[in-house]
Amino acid sequence: EKVIIDPSKGGAVSPKAAQQSHALEVILGAWMWQGIVALLEVDLFSANWESRHGAAMALRELPKVQGSSGGMRGSLTLIQ
Repeated sequence: EKVIIDPSKGGAVSPKAAQQSHALEVILGAWMWQGIVALLEVDLFSANWESRHGAAMALRELPKVQGSSGGMRGSLTLIQ
């Protein structure tokens, strides 16, 4: 993989072709946070404690925010 050093960015190094993360792609009918949760699950086993802590904190917040709509389907009304 080739690396380009751009002096106008203060010597910041960036890969020639930036890879797109599939974690932000939402599959029709799937939970919109599934990709992010998959990444956070991997980070829970990181050797770096900051990564583990950040992943745990993020995973802890998801049920707080999303818990009120648990078990609902996007195609149904609130009453159904």
